[in-house]
Parts: sequence; structure tokens; C-alpha cells
Amino acid sequence: PVFKSMNQWGVEMPGGAEALIHWRATVEKLALDGDIPPCIAFDLDLANMFCSIEWPEIRRAARKHFMDAVPWIEWSHKLPEVVVLPSKEEYLVNRGAGQGDVYGSTTSALSLGERMHQHRVRFGEAVSGLGHVVDEGAIDQWYIDDGQAFVKPEFADTWLLSVDQAISDLGGSR
Repeated sequence: PVFKSMNQWGVEMPGGAEALIHWRATVEKLALDGDIPPCIAFDLDLANMFCSIEWPEIRRAARKHFMDAVPWIEWSHKLPEVVVLPSKEEYLVNRGAGQGDVYGSTTSALSLGERMHQHRVRFGEAVSGLGHVVDEGAIDQWYIDDGQAFVKPEFADTWLLSVDQAISDLGGSR
């Protein structure tokens, strides 16, 4: 239920990738056939999301939605991780889900989901003053860090600026 409420199809959603493809194709067909108002389709791919999320973001989301993993996450965040680049240079990092972390997809999706919820409220307030986005001209769905969105043209700039703020607050970029 948590991931469903976050419009997240990549974790705990059996067949999520296929379902998301069908969702997008359906919305595109409805728009092309004129059954829904014109909209802009956005493909969002967060750059290096797994290694860019700030650790406090991960811990905050886990404490809210994934308490069983909190002891492991807090233990793994006690010391910076060593990252070895192909050049053999080593860097200490104190952010990100950690390469190969068993909870990487889950904590990344939860962290992004929290910030996207804030975006949807912010966007809803910007276009309606109501603080929600139901029937307000935009819908977004995610597969981990890859987003699909349909936005009414008149709201495109407002929507993108709000999404950029959410991603920046997370510690990422698109």
C-alpha cells in the first residue's frame, strides 16, 4: 500500500514494469484520440539516484515506512563507504543507497516517494490552492527512479519546477 500510494510500480508491485508500459500506452492513446485533453508526456530519469540520495533522507523515509530495516540502515550509515573507481582511486561517501545494498531499491523508492508526495502537494497548491493534485492537470508514475508523467501544457513549467525542487531536496538531479 505504501508504494501504491507513492505511484511507485518498481517495488512490491508484481508485473510493475509491464503494467506501467500499458498505463502509459493507454494514456497516450486517450490523448491522441481526443478522449482526454491535450497533455505533455514527460520521461524522467534521475541521474545516479542510488548513489546521490542523502543518508538523512533514506533514514527519514525508512523510519516512516520501513521500521524493520532501520537497525540495518543506521548501522550501515555509521561510517562513510569506500567507493573504488575504475582508475583505482578511492573516495569516501556518506550518501546513497550503496552499491549492492539489499534495500537499495526499497530505500531509494521510499525516499523519492516522500519527496514526490511533497511535490504533488506543492503543485496542487500552485495550480489550485487546494493542496492536492486530483484532477489538477498532472499525473506521474514511477519505476524506482524512472518517472512517466502527463501534464496539461499550461501547467508544464510549474510542474517541472516543482519536480526539480523535489529531486534537489532528495539530493539528486534529472
